[in-house]
Amino acid sequence: MRPAPPTEVRPGDVAELAARLAQLFGRLRTLDLAGVAPAPVFRAATDRCPVAPGAFDAAL
Repeated sequence: MRPAPPTEVRPGDVAELAARLAQLFGRLRTLDLAGVAPAPVFRAATDRCPVAPGAFDAAL
């Protein structure tokens, strides 16, 4: 049986979480994405849509 999570947030917990998030964001900033092709979602506005819009797009 697992112990129940703490009911109150301690300042040390928040500081540790903030430090871990900062480390993660720092790693994300240093990723080399030069060889990664952009997703079709990010195509230029002048590009033709490669497929007919689906029901979701039609609802928008």
